[in-house]
Amino acid sequence: MTEKKTIAIDIRKCLRPKTGIGNYIEALVNKLIRVGPEFEYLLLGDKPVSKKEIPDGCRYVQLGCFYREGGRLAQLYSPYWMNVIVPQFLNLKKITLFHGPNFVIPAKADCPCVATIHDLAFLKVPTAYTRIYRKYIKFQVQSAIKRASAIIAVSEATKNDLISLMKVAEEKIFVIYHGISEKFRPVNDSSFLEKVRKELQLPERFLLDVGVIERRKNIETLLRAAEPLIKEGLTDGVVFAGKDGLGANEIRQFSAKLRIASQVQFLGYVPDDLLVALYNLAQCLVFPSWYEGFGLPILEAMACGCPVVAADSSSIPEAAGDAALLFPPADADILKSKLRQVLTSENLRSELVKKGHKWVNRFSWQDAAERHLMVYRKVINESYH
Repeated sequence: MTEKKTIAIDIRKCLRPKTGIGNYIEALVNKLIRVGPEFEYLLLGDKPVSKKEIPDGCRYVQLGCFYREGGRLAQLYSPYWMNVIVPQFLNLKKITLFHGPNFVIPAKADCPCVATIHDLAFLKVPTAYTRIYRKYIKFQVQSAIKRASAIIAVSEATKNDLISLMKVAEEKIFVIYHGISEKFRPVNDSSFLEKVRKELQLPERFLLDVGVIERRKNIETLLRAAEPLIKEGLTDGVVFAGKDGLGANEIRQFSAKLRIASQVQFLGYVPDDLLVALYNLAQCLVFPSWYEGFGLPILEAMACGCPVVAADSSSIPEAAGDAALLFPPADADILKSKLRQVLTSENLRSELVKKGHKWVNRFSWQDAAERHLMVYRKVINESYH
């Protein structure tokens, strides 16, 4: 019996409170083991996990140790983990291929590597990041691009940025869209929804924004647009679901400056079961970001039957299709107008919900996993034959 080829995947982003990248890795791994059983999958992390957290068909390997994300030790240790500890393991275990799904891969390893590049936000919206972080991530991405046998981009917009800003050869880049988890769906259990409303102390009517609270999310434009709508009585407030990032305190202060702080709610990180309820309860998802690699909350909202108003920027039109209302990200007046249309027209809301349900059928994690496998097989065939 031929021994299975082994693919090692960095899953550290799944071991923290999950953001979009962590969700991508988790969903991808769960589908890979079903559509690509010819491979053995080793999941690499830096902290202990219980057996029940690891999908059947995978093996988890803890390498090194864990430092709190964002701390000084973590900033120093993460490159060491990736560039010293991981290559030693890959070489010792004779791993067939390594996939770095969060931008970074080892600078040197005996096996070929695939890197997923989600965006080039550090170049497109540099003011959203500290100077030190920009230098760090630019170095990591440049290293990954140089070392990787193939690069997976999560949108055509990211692919175009890689070509124009990082001078990556087009034939090296494979665009693979995210899928949408089956857990995101319309919920008819009104008692569950009301329980969540009470638990999170949500207003009766609210606009929802999902994502890290940071500068590149363009939250100030959303607040400017929402302020008159709140005062007109068309909505009771704005709810943000996402952990704090760079600039979060400035955003809170801005809501106070607009005198709507009491109508603005910051929930912090929200697990998926509650996030599904939020989408089902919200009047509308507003996604005003200056720049996104993909914009998964757009699809999540549509799958839950929540209308979407989003910025016409970067990859967002790819995620939204014709199933959302788009606005210029710098124009709060146009956003206000689009929101007023959604909040006052039941016909428009119904049309957006109907289009959204149809649109999200284009995006599946099974299809995404199959496309990842095509890249893995291509790289393996070219590297070992």
